[in-house]
Amino acid sequence: MPRRLLKIQVKRSSFFELVSQANSLIEKRVVVPILSKILISTKESKYLCVQATDQDNSLQNEIPVKVEGGGKVVIDAQTLYEILKELPEGIVELKEQEDKKVRLKQGASVFHLLSLQPRDFPAFPPFQMSDSFSISAETLKYLIDKTIYCSSLDDTRYHLTGIFFETLESIRPEKRKEAGAEGKIEDSTDEKEGGTEEEKEDKRGGSLYFRFVATDGHRLALAEYPCEKSLEKGVIISKKGVQEIKKLVSLASGEEKVEVAVKPPRILFRYGSAILSVKLVEGGYPAYQPFIPKSGSVSVEVEVDTNQFSQTLRRVSLLSSTRFKGVNFDITEKKIQMESENPDLGKAQDEVTCVRKKGGDLKVRFNARYILEALSSIGTKKAFITFGGKEKACVIYPVLKGEREKHSFCVIMPMKM
Repeated sequence: MPRRLLKIQVKRSSFFELVSQANSLIEKRVVVPILSKILISTKESKYLCVQATDQDNSLQNEIPVKVEGGGKVVIDAQTLYEILKELPEGIVELKEQEDKKVRLKQGASVFHLLSLQPRDFPAFPPFQMSDSFSISAETLKYLIDKTIYCSSLDDTRYHLTGIFFETLESIRPEKRKEAGAEGKIEDSTDEKEGGTEEEKEDKRGGSLYFRFVATDGHRLALAEYPCEKSLEKGVIISKKGVQEIKKLVSLASGEEKVEVAVKPPRILFRYGSAILSVKLVEGGYPAYQPFIPKSGSVSVEVEVDTNQFSQTLRRVSLLSSTRFKGVNFDITEKKIQMESENPDLGKAQDEVTCVRKKGGDLKVRFNARYILEALSSIGTKKAFITFGGKEKACVIYPVLKGEREKHSFCVIMPMKM
């Protein structure tokens, strides 16, 4: 019985989008040649399916097309991407031939592409979406963006290069307030007994939260969001896996749902017809809770204009050490004076006025890049910063209004003065 040969007709833009998604997953340099290819197949005589993998992460997606002959071919991803990118809009015909080549034709444009054996292409990891849960694309992107920048760049500490994902009971509002999570400084003398009506309404002690955590040992970012599904235990998603998740999320609009299933050793994400399978990082995540300052350990609290503070710090850091970016902070009254010095370049000084301040004076030194990245991540007009002391961590929170379900912060360890 002769082997079935693939033959389809597909709209160029739809095909290009599918190939572009797959090609972006593939590493630029691969040791195994077939990992630079994509598997193209037909499904149910009416769908075109494209698969790509780097062995740890696998993506498959499909679109409805006109199928004249079913089959499978394996084509170089970058080559196909470049061809489709240059072709004008119109119908593209893809036809498998007997000589292990695939003919791609549109009008007078004809390309004969080499195809490898489909049986040699890594199989898509088996999956089941049972016990899955849904999360909005906007929320998933929020959790990633608020944490990924703190993940380690040191590949020898691979378990720290990604994001730790777990579910747990939320921090109770009273504790969140003490820790500054609401992004405002409260004078204890102004508090009414029992709290405001909004605070009473927000007492959700015991609610489940998705929590994303990332740390490189010098700083830690944490973000959480209410959920109804509890994970059996926390899992570590690699940085490459997180990047692929963001690409998948970008296909969805804000409130559209992404389906998630945690099936160790993998975690699965499905949006529409696209399925992403990400291999989890083996091993345990370090106990990060001791890294977070306890309530009541704060000696100085300030609220600042994020843009003004960032611009000032960026200017001062121009003359800091190229590697460590150390900047001294001298907090007095309602001002924060910043100073950096480099024996090869010179000295820089500037200051910024606090919107509000509580506590005494303090001199402390931090890595300017860490502070700037945290401020950039929170994305709010004002930021709330708490300091534990000269040799203790600071915590940076966004000042949020009307988004009490969101909770994120960044903890940064100080440098020696």
